[in-house]
Amino acid sequence: TGSADTVSLSSKPGRKNWALILGGAIVLLTVGVAIVGPGLAPWDPLEEHTIIQTDDGWKTAPFPAFTIPGFPLGSDPRGRDLLSRILWAVRPTMILITIVALARLVVGTLVGLAAGWSSGRLGRVLDTAIALALSVPTLMVALGMITAVGIEWGLVAFLIGLSVNGWAETARLVRERTRLVKGQQYIEAARALGQSDTQIIVGHVLRQVMPMVWMLLALEISSTVMITSGLGFLGYFVGGDIWIEIEDYVARQFSGMPELGQMLATADMGIIRVSMTGIPWAMAAVGTVIFAIVLGFNVLGDGLQRQLSLEQAGRRRRVSASTRSASVWL
Repeated sequence: TGSADTVSLSSKPGRKNWALILGGAIVLLTVGVAIVGPGLAPWDPLEEHTIIQTDDGWKTAPFPAFTIPGFPLGSDPRGRDLLSRILWAVRPTMILITIVALARLVVGTLVGLAAGWSSGRLGRVLDTAIALALSVPTLMVALGMITAVGIEWGLVAFLIGLSVNGWAETARLVRERTRLVKGQQYIEAARALGQSDTQIIVGHVLRQVMPMVWMLLALEISSTVMITSGLGFLGYFVGGDIWIEIEDYVARQFSGMPELGQMLATADMGIIRVSMTGIPWAMAAVGTVIFAIVLGFNVLGDGLQRQLSLEQAGRRRRVSASTRSASVWL
C-alpha cells in the first residue's frame, strides 16, 4: 500500500520533474558554450602575455585569479587567459565524448538486444562477455588500449580505448529490459501470427527499449566525461603536447589548442615539469567546469529515468481504469 501511494503521489498531474528541468538547463548551457564559446572568448587562447603592467607595477605570468583586469580566472604559466582557453576547450571535449558515448551506446544496445533475446549458446556467450566487461575497470582498460594503439592516433585511439568495455553497463540494462519484454503475452501472440524474430525485435522489443536510449545516452556522456578527465589527469588527452629540452632533466611543455583533459593534465605543473608549486586556481577552474558537465548529464539522466517511470505508471493506470470500466459495463 505504501509503495502504491508513493507512485500515485509522485505521478500527480502537474508535478514538475525538477531533475529533468535542472539537468536539461545545465546540458543546454554546456551545448551553448560549445557552440558559441570561442566567439565569447576575450583573448586568443594561444596568445601569451608574459608580463603585464598594472596600477601596482609589473606582473609576470602566471596571473592569479581575480587579480589582473581582463583575466578574471587568471592565466597559465605562459600568460594565456584561462577563461578564453576554457571557452575554447568545451567544444572539442564535447565532440570527443559525444562520439565515444554514441559508439558505446550503439554497441551496448546491440549486444544487450542479442543477449536478452537469445536463449541458447549465443546468449550464454554474450552474458559471459558482459560479465567480464563489467568486472574490469574501464579506466584501466582505456589506459592500456590507448597506450597500445598509440596516443598519436588521437580520436581513434580514444574511441577504441573507451569503447572496449565501456558498452557493458548499457548492454546489461538493455538485456534485462529485452528479457522482460520477451516474456510478455503480445510477443507470444506476434510469434503465433507468424512474425519472425527480426520482425518482433524491430516492431515490439525496440519500441520498449528506445525510450531508455536518451537516458542511457545522458549517463554514457557523463561516464565518458569522468573517464576522459581521469585520463587527462594522468597525461593522456587528444592532441598531446610538444616537449623541448632546456637543459639536463628540465624540459618545457608546449600545448596547442585547449581541451579540458589537456588543461587538467597541465594545470598543476607550471612551465617546468619538475616544479611542484602548481597553479591551484587553474585546476579549480577546469575541475569546476568538468564537475558541472558531469552533474548536468547525471541529473538529466535521472530526470529522464523518472519521466520514463511516470509514463509507464500512467499507462498502467490507464489500462487498469479501462479494465475496471469494461468490468462495470459488463
